[in-house]
Formats: sequence, structure tokens, C-alpha cells
Amino acid sequence: MFGRKRHWITIGASALSLALTSAALAQSEADFFKGKTVNYIIATAPGGGYDLYGRLVAEYMQKHLPGSTFVPRNMPGAGHIIGANFIYASKPDGLTIGTFNTGLIYNQLVGVDALKADLTKMSWIGKASTDPRAIVISANSPIKSFADLQKAQNVLFSTSGVGSAGYAFARPRTPMFATRNLWPDKTTIDAPLVIGATLFGIGWGLSGLCPGPAIENLATLSPRIVVFVAAMALGMAAHDAWQRRRVATGPSTLAAKADG
Repeated sequence: MFGRKRHWITIGASALSLALTSAALAQSEADFFKGKTVNYIIATAPGGGYDLYGRLVAEYMQKHLPGSTFVPRNMPGAGHIIGANFIYASKPDGLTIGTFNTGLIYNQLVGVDALKADLTKMSWIGKASTDPRAIVISANSPIKSFADLQKAQNVLFSTSGVGSAGYAFARPRTPMFATRNLWPDKTTIDAPLVIGATLFGIGWGLSGLCPGPAIENLATLSPRIVVFVAAMALGMAAHDAWQRRRVATGPSTLAAKADG
């Protein structure tokens, strides 16, 4: 059914990948794993949603495969690419499983060199969750609809780190919403960047959620999620008000300095 080097993989907002040999496929799953240790690769650092998904899956697989031992191993870096590359290059003996993000699909589509795993040679076997993807625009932007975005000549996108799904989506080889790619050329680390990154990290670390999944999970009415989304909305409103004040007072402040 599958060749010796065929890998099985689960990709989603959280995904499982499993390399199996033809010999393993010929046996029953339970018998194959008896007395064996399985390395469960989690392509993020400890803590957060992906780590939680990975450890839960590893726990329940060990429970339902008597005699097996599942060992979670965190292998973060490069937006899940390091962990995915390790899984892809692992020996196809059925003893390497992993968790990583669907952003790697976009990375392969746009030709990210660091991604050595070929997802077309992997088979998806499960999915822990599905997250919606959205393009968020400032209320002050002249772009008010998707049609406006399509007509815009130059659009500046701000995304998460290199290797993430957001980064790959916003950086195609051929821009979808502009005549050319426009990327920030600012390389300095200033106070707003440090403060914003710190606040974002604290919020993510405390809740284990990022904005998109948090909004989706409001339907559960979980107090933790409601508080997180409310705090996020309040922070965004405060930042927007601060930005408007900064723009409004900027010219007069400069003029006063020039006169003085």
C-alpha cells in the first residue's frame, strides 16, 4: 500500500505525524507497539497549545496501546520547521510521531528553503483542532472591505515570525493584493516593540491561547477565554487611542520644539 520510505503524518492547527514501515503496517497496531518506546516530537517549546495537544495525544496513545512507552520531546525553532524536518528525516520504523502547524503547507507552497520535509510524501492521519484565519485591518485604514484590499496598490502586512502560517500567507512569491511586496525596513529594537512583545508573551503564556483560537473558543463561554478576549480587546482599543493621540500631537510637538 505504501512504500518503505512513505511517512504518515497528521497536520492541522495541531498535527500528528507517524512514520511506518511496510512490516509495521502488516501487524496489528497494538501488537506492533508492545514493549517499544515512541518518541513524540513537539515542534514548539514547553507550554502553550501545541505542547498541550502533543502531551495529551501521547498520553492517550500510550493508554490505548498497552505495553508501549511514549516520550514527548520538545524540538522548537523556525516556526515548527525544525521539528517537522526531524520527523521527516527519522527512520521509518513507526517509532517517531510529531506535532506541528499547518503553516508548513504554505511554506512548501512558497518554497521556503529551510523546510526539507516534503509534505506531498506524507499522509494525514488525524487533526486535533481547526483554527480560522483572518486578515485584520486597523479601523483607521482606508481599506474597508475585501474588495478594497484587492484594489489596493501597496499593502503593508505585519505577521508573526518567519516560518509561521501568517508569514507564509503574507509573503507569496507573487503578491495577491499589491504590485510588489512591501516589507518593513526598520531593524531597530525600540520601547514599543519590547513592551508589546512582552505583553503579548505574558498573555499567551498565561492563557496558552493566541487571538484567533481565543475568539473561536468564545462559543464555549469559558471564563478564562472570556477574560482573555476582553483583555485583548481592551488592550487593542487602548493602543488605537494612543496611536491616534500620538499622530494628532506629533506635528504640534515638533513645531513647539522648533520654535523653542
